[in-house]
Amino acid sequence: DVGFYQFVALLKEPAGVGTHKEGMWDRELGQIVIEFKSSTVIARKYIFSFNIYNPGVLQAAPPIYIEISGLVSVTPVLMHTDVGNRAPMVIGGFTTRAVAQSTPSLSSANTITVTLISNIDYKVVFTPESPQTDVQDLFITISGLVGTSRASTPSMAITAVSASAVGLFR
Repeated sequence: DVGFYQFVALLKEPAGVGTHKEGMWDRELGQIVIEFKSSTVIARKYIFSFNIYNPGVLQAAPPIYIEISGLVSVTPVLMHTDVGNRAPMVIGGFTTRAVAQSTPSLSSANTITVTLISNIDYKVVFTPESPQTDVQDLFITISGLVGTSRASTPSMAITAVSASAVGLFR
């Protein structure tokens, strides 16, 4: 991509021969500082990327800011971010996770009802247009249901209780 290479050419070389262009990452502040070695051109689009590692816990997308410092300063300004699954730093999970039973009676049929609300769309469609945002396969495992007298089976009926669950399961 021409825009990518134009941007990379603007970055200051780090110390050492053959090293890559780099920014200074501060995990505690959640910020990267990138030093430019030359001027930008008005109205030219510069696109670049860097890799981070998502935390192991659910979180909503935080506000992301950009600022300029040096000879010219611009105070932090809220950036326009993507939404849904592509919102930066949104970590998927279930904001509501509840399970209940229909009866505590001995030797009785017992319906276990699960309620889940997620903070992202879990898509079970893979498209070439959005391979990073879609899930090819989606399985939910509910464990800890020990002590039942129901025999193991590869095919147990799942009943959609809410209208939103109709057609959700195979």
